[in-house]
Amino acid sequence: MKLLRTLLSFLLLTAGVYSGENNFKEVWLEWLKEDSINQELPIYKWAIKELEKYKNVVNDSLVLIELRKHKIPFEKDFLLQIKKESGNYKSKLSLEFNNITGMKLARQRKTLATGTNKYEHASFKCWRECIADLKLFIEYSPPKQNETFLQFMKRRGYNYTFK
Repeated sequence: MKLLRTLLSFLLLTAGVYSGENNFKEVWLEWLKEDSINQELPIYKWAIKELEKYKNVVNDSLVLIELRKHKIPFEKDFLLQIKKESGNYKSKLSLEFNNITGMKLARQRKTLATGTNKYEHASFKCWRECIADLKLFIEYSPPKQNETFLQFMKRRGYNYTFK
């Protein structure tokens, strides 16, 4: 049993990185929770508990992968903005409401937000949906030809400078 747990742990914690599927752990977690036949087995309970620990892990590499997945322009500039907005992924908005971009709830465009929170910003099911919502934000009014990141953000109502 201990060997099985060790192997399963290794698989769960590394397979997502090696497979290129950055949401591998979330997929496994959902699959395990839906498997009603085996849910009472101790190994399933343990695996679900382990996966819950890593469900919302976020770091620069994972954010960059998600930005590239959605073909978001200015990916490195957006990564810097996200780090600043989220307090290096440690702000209450990031940790409690999965909003790493600091987005307010969209009123005129399609959004993936689940609603607003006590900080009057958008809430998301997971930080990856926050990145997907960023893509919707960009598509609503895309960058103009030869427009820089700062010009784009200023036109969209943001006035950020990075140091």
